[in-house]
Amino acid sequence: MNNEIEDILRELYDRLGDSRELDIEFMQMLERDADLNDLYTEWCQANSYRPRNGYREYIELLVEQRDSVWDAYNEYDS
Repeated sequence: MNNEIEDILRELYDRLGDSRELDIEFMQMLERDADLNDLYTEWCQANSYRPRNGYREYIELLVEQRDSVWDAYNEYDS
């Protein structure tokens, strides 16, 4: 369950970046697919996110994680 939502969000981020387009695309996906919407709601509950902005909190965490990898690489390379 968790991996499917996170996979979708990572794919959207990789394709659209941290943008308004990502927000619109994900919201449209949830509106079109009731099963995905239910899965997302369960994912939010399991991760203590509010459904209104849980995906956004996850994207912010993803960005921070990816930045920290580059920071560690840059420190190692110095």
